[in-house]
Amino acid sequence: HFGAVGAVFGTLSAEYGVMLIQCIYARKDLKYWQYFLDSFPFLLIGGAMAVLGRFILARMKSSVPSVIIIIAVCGVFYMVLSGAYLLFVKKDLVLPLLKAKKKKKNS
Repeated sequence: HFGAVGAVFGTLSAEYGVMLIQCIYARKDLKYWQYFLDSFPFLLIGGAMAVLGRFILARMKSSVPSVIIIIAVCGVFYMVLSGAYLLFVKKDLVLPLLKAKKKKKNS
């Protein structure tokens, strides 16, 4: 009777239930506040990406090519800003990875 919407609702309910149970059992081991603070810049970048997508959509006709363009532009926007954040703010995470990749490439 509910079709695809019912399947989506059931799947999301099950996944959220599992997540909640895991959070309850692992609450002493997880640093929720630190995880939130670490992900906050990416949430801001995602919000800016959503605004950009709405801005582009308001200026284009709604069609399949325009959706593809919006997805591509917003994806590049998110990757560039996230990469810049990681490279300039979280250097201690990115530089060892780049050095390891460079060593692997040279050997």
